[in-house]
Amino acid sequence: MTKKTENTSDELLNTKTTTTESLDEVFATVKQERGVTSLVTALKKGKLEGRPLEFLPLNRRSEEVLASSSASRGLAELLRLHRAQASQEARRELTQALLDELADEKPVRDPIQELRDMAQ
Repeated sequence: MTKKTENTSDELLNTKTTTTESLDEVFATVKQERGVTSLVTALKKGKLEGRPLEFLPLNRRSEEVLASSSASRGLAELLRLHRAQASQEARRELTQALLDELADEKPVRDPIQELRDMAQ
């Protein structure tokens, strides 16, 4: 890597960290001034409730980082909302997969075994 590329990468990571911290600050301020319900409503209107990991830098994009970031700013609600959305999406995908299996008239044993495999 050249010195210029290295500096650009460092600047990009710092910018993303600053952006994440700025978003956390905005969320914390909205929560403090308007309440949790307003914050959650705003996130849902913006279709952001299921996407908080996207605001983290790629090298720090994990549930653990999101949990610690949310906890440090008093934003546990965001983490709960994210987990609820992820659970809902997984449920939708599972339901669709089961419907597809049943539509293909596969024996009931096949989807049951596939579900057991997925759960492990």
